[in-house]
Amino acid sequence: MVWLLNDAYVVQHRAYLMSQKGMLMPLKIRSQGASTVMSYYERYTPYIEMTGLLSFIQLVSRSTSNLNDAAISALTDRWRPETHSFHLRTEEMTMTLEDVSMNTALPIEGKPLCMSTDSEGWRHQMEALIAMSL
Repeated sequence: MVWLLNDAYVVQHRAYLMSQKGMLMPLKIRSQGASTVMSYYERYTPYIEMTGLLSFIQLVSRSTSNLNDAAISALTDRWRPETHSFHLRTEEMTMTLEDVSMNTALPIEGKPLCMSTDSEGWRHQMEALIAMSL
């Protein structure tokens, strides 16, 4: 089998340890605390509505989600970075932009931001677009 990743990374990956019958400990998920309500000022609603992000703001301002450590560990164990997909028992599963949009309520309308990184000025162009230096 041809590996697309550095061998040092592959042998440290949880999937490799699983194949070698190694002992895997559940992952410890870090968060800001379960059900922390984030403050939101209604006066910003018209401005946020214009950006199309109101549903996302309402989603995250209600509370932070409770994370299932076992589910996150299981998905991490099955993630393969060389294919950017989850290798499940039945088939391979890839997360799409539509999946992310549905889970986060973020809109995916408009044209994608694409540019060639081969040119000399790509870093300057990106910094101008995101208004911060890289």
